Amino acid sequence: MPWRLIDDCCEIDTDLITCAEYQLFLYETQTNRQPFHWEGDHFLPGMAKLPITGIKADDAVAFCTWLNEQEFTEFEYRLPTLEEANQAIVTPSTLGYWCTQGETFAIGGIDREQWQIWQDTHLRLLEFSCLGDLVDGLILLLDSICDLDIDWSLERRIAI
Repeated sequence: MPWRLIDDCCEIDTDLITCAEYQLFLYETQTNRQPFHWEGDHFLPGMAKLPITGIKADDAVAFCTWLNEQEFTEFEYRLPTLEEANQAIVTPSTLGYWCTQGETFAIGGIDREQWQIWQDTHLRLLEFSCLGDLVDGLILLLDSICDLDIDWSLERRIAI
């Protein structure tokens, strides 16, 4: 793995996480954190060595947490700051990666034109994913309320 020194106690891996590495994380954690564009729970044939794309920032953080739990390493893994990544990582301008920027997340390594293309094509997938999470949450909430045998018509009249 190529590494670049950030400061006296911090290095950055300039290789991006591959689909195969991310797949191992999914298998071992048994979580549903597949990229938006995967049609199933596995990457497509021929993509094993390609960088993982289409994951949420929370998924990238979860991957780092999983790496930190592995016994084979003495390192501590985290997302780079945007400043660190801009100094050390060189990728095609069509490929972005998650970074931290203060208390929020940012995508580094992607030029403005590609960012607009990404927003136009993939943001709708993110919206649908969030909407799906909301619907799933509402179903769980309704399910838990129904277990309490609440008279829906009475509750509705009170709420109105």
